Amino acid sequence: MLHPANHHRNNDKTAMDQWSLSNLDEYPRAKKSKQESKKKLRCHITKSSSTKGNWEMLPAAVVDNVFKYLKFNDVKSASSACRNWRHGLYHPRLWQHVRFEISEKSLQRSRYLRNMVGHMVTDATVVFGSMSKDCIEEFLALLECFTFSNQLQSLMLKPSHCHVLHPDETKWQETEQQLIELFMKITEEKSMTRLSFGCLEQLQQKVIDILHHLANVKPDKITTLGLATVKDDPSNYLLNYYDPQLITPFQNLEILSVDYDVLTDLFLDGLKNCRNLNRLVVHVHGVWDGHPGTSENAWKNFKEQHPDCRLRLSLIHAFDEVAVMHNTILRDNMPLSHLRVLFCEGLNIIVLEKLLMYKDTFVSLSWVDCVDMDSRYNLIQSDTPPNIIMLAWLCNKLEEMRIIGYKFFDQDWIGVAKLRSNTLKKLEISSTDILDSDLNFNIFIELPLILGKSCKILNRYDLHPVFLDNSSADSDEYLLPILLADLQ
Repeated sequence: MLHPANHHRNNDKTAMDQWSLSNLDEYPRAKKSKQESKKKLRCHITKSSSTKGNWEMLPAAVVDNVFKYLKFNDVKSASSACRNWRHGLYHPRLWQHVRFEISEKSLQRSRYLRNMVGHMVTDATVVFGSMSKDCIEEFLALLECFTFSNQLQSLMLKPSHCHVLHPDETKWQETEQQLIELFMKITEEKSMTRLSFGCLEQLQQKVIDILHHLANVKPDKITTLGLATVKDDPSNYLLNYYDPQLITPFQNLEILSVDYDVLTDLFLDGLKNCRNLNRLVVHVHGVWDGHPGTSENAWKNFKEQHPDCRLRLSLIHAFDEVAVMHNTILRDNMPLSHLRVLFCEGLNIIVLEKLLMYKDTFVSLSWVDCVDMDSRYNLIQSDTPPNIIMLAWLCNKLEEMRIIGYKFFDQDWIGVAKLRSNTLKKLEISSTDILDSDLNFNIFIELPLILGKSCKILNRYDLHPVFLDNSSADSDEYLLPILLADLQ
């Protein structure tokens, strides 16, 4: 984030100016016969020292041209030289991609950045506290600024929670209405390439209208659509089903995220014209009665139409679905690369065994819950822990494993590390979940020796508070950064 520099440089002679004058004093005196030439020379010296030597008077076009060859941090440093150079810092070329971070501690900087460059941004990422009064007001002011921009093409939201919730209950409805109206206005008027709801459940209410707006303004430019949400109450939420044909106009779509509520055979078939699709992200909160699900044949056709596309599946507080997902959700023909089961209060052993069917595409497994529940025995479909060594052995593309809240022996993790030391980029476990196998392993020494910085054994102080007490901490703060990374 930009830190405004102090303008405290004066207009004294520069070093170059002083160098020019001192050297001119050494010139030999002109002869009497050349007095006219001497006058011309002095005139030339005066003009030269007042123009060429005065760097702060360089034309803006020249300064901008010089700044083209500098890195952004160097431009910021150079812009502190004088007021005129400071203007060069705000050339639209330098502010095409901006990450706005709105927090209680950075409100003044956020307002400054909004006022100076908000109208010229092309690609905006907005990180904001969605339950803070001041942050919400600044966020809405930034969205309003975007409505006046002719440059905006990408808008990716990253809220702290799945709702924009004003602390004052009397302003809940007003805030929500303002959010929806501003977002609608942006999508109605701008030719977008990337758009993300930031998992905000409130924006899902207008998903049909938003898709119509985007389809009416150069839909072929859209490459990323983040429509998936995180539900505030996964057991009781408004079902927002929309016609799969609304996705059809976006033929150059590369990344798409949706809720499982809309995922059907018809929806998969509706993506056949999106030839560049390489990532499909699906969030599961619950499965409503009567949901048709998807068939093996539909996924087979999908893989034939999109051979390079990979599926990232996340179950979020899906307490009922985690026990039956091997029957109701997973299909053998899915091009599954990522599976995340987040705070669903159960480890389905059959699902972990079924992951072997995706060994050619599977890359990442995250299965997390609170560490203080009786996770040693909280196993679904089995009474014994799964053989994660077999998973690591057969899934030769495995890059990430994050398992917290479930007990495994130290020898299991040593085996995983040795088998996948050449591919594993991240292994994250909790020290409270490690069982001693009495085989003289010192896992705290051996795992880092095998995996290096790719290994993280978290103690209780390293864990997010939600892992210790889910009643006093909000899981959104942990979940959202992981889920929103799917759209990058």
